[in-house]
Amino acid sequence: MQINNFVIKRISCTGVASALLTVAVLLIRLSFTTFAAEKRMSVVNFVQDFMGCLLLGSAVLVMVVPTHLPMSLTLTFAQAIKVSV
Repeated sequence: MQINNFVIKRISCTGVASALLTVAVLLIRLSFTTFAAEKRMSVVNFVQDFMGCLLLGSAVLVMVVPTHLPMSLTLTFAQAIKVSV
């Protein structure tokens, strides 16, 4: 049972890490395209792009965790069968 909890926690951590990494990369890209290129951008456009980065990161988080759920259930069932045999 400890292995199952460990796997589930690792899957959750991987999902959160991938979402945070996505947001970080998008924000760095937004910063470079806005400030390094010295491109004049209105505040409204910058806020829209910033919110788009956050929304994309949350979408990644919402999609990653449920896709790993069947894998964790399969591992749980496989271990339960292995223990009972």
